[in-house]
Amino acid sequence: MSKRTVQVVCAISSPDGIFGEGDGLPWKFGRPNEDFKRFKDLTGETTKGSVIMGRATWESLPLNFRPLKGRQNIVVTRNLDYYEEGAEVCYSLDEALERAESPTISIIGGRELVKEALERHLIDVAHITVVEKTLPSTDATVYFPQLLSSEFLFHLASISVEQHTQALEDGAFVNILFKRYERRDT
Repeated sequence: MSKRTVQVVCAISSPDGIFGEGDGLPWKFGRPNEDFKRFKDLTGETTKGSVIMGRATWESLPLNFRPLKGRQNIVVTRNLDYYEEGAEVCYSLDEALERAESPTISIIGGRELVKEALERHLIDVAHITVVEKTLPSTDATVYFPQLLSSEFLFHLASISVEQHTQALEDGAFVNILFKRYERRDT
């Protein structure tokens, strides 16, 4: 069997560390969307990648995007009765990793799956999009400021940062950083 790469592909706002808002992302990019194109390429839309996500992340995807096209969709949940057409259901991150068929496995959310994978040092590469915008918070805001912390990502080395300007749906512009980290050779 060839070497498998386990990666995180996610986004967060800076400086407040907002990871999500209720049932989705707290920002909405206009078109064309560089982050969306990058997400499709990184997660293997054309190469049949394996994508692991939590139940809430799966349910936050618009119906017309479920399952994510061209990829093995694996949903992790604690609900033993959960079933969704187009997704393979697993009950732990370990089971999801075992079921992944692609040499490139992408963990795309939610916060607890990403946090577990990083804390257990299961990640070979992390692709983190940082949206440089202060956002309002609500009772449904999901924070994950550790993703902005070099102490939390200590076992990963920063490899590259690309800066882009992206239009939001409201016409405002925001800076976004595409950050890539790789496992340190230690």
